[in-house]
Amino acid sequence: MSNVISDGDEVQIDGSFLTKGDLAPDFALCGSDLETKTLGDFQGKRKVIATVPSVDTEVCASESLKINDLAIAYPSVYFLVVSKDLPFALKRFCASTSLHNIVPLSDLRTRSGFGKNYGIKIASGALDGLLARSIILLDSGDKVVYSELCSDIKQMPDFEALQKALEE
Repeated sequence: MSNVISDGDEVQIDGSFLTKGDLAPDFALCGSDLETKTLGDFQGKRKVIATVPSVDTEVCASESLKINDLAIAYPSVYFLVVSKDLPFALKRFCASTSLHNIVPLSDLRTRSGFGKNYGIKIASGALDGLLARSIILLDSGDKVVYSELCSDIKQMPDFEALQKALEE
């Protein structure tokens, strides 16, 4: 279990955050079309999994826009943005911000253990149950090649480091 900062307070994160060399566990998440999506649905390509507490916050919205820009620059990579937001909210957010290059996924209804399995489920404080902010880059075989768990919920990930990892 690790800790991150949320509004100046330390909060616990449930599970062990994935690090370089780990094999990503499968997941069952809800797409904006209300269909269940698994890691297997994104086979054969590298994947960036960006987790955010909610797209309804300024930092998460800004991060999603940056992820979309990366998706345009790297069309051979899947870019997944995962939160606990309702699939309807994710669909509306993507439409209102013209985000057409990311795959929005919700961990709300599937109860797959995604947050704990990936070591990003906030387990204390006001955001208990939501997902911490993180970036995980998987190779085409679903092995972690880069990962970052943001030490502060309001802090953006290191996009330069992610872009460097995408170039390798």
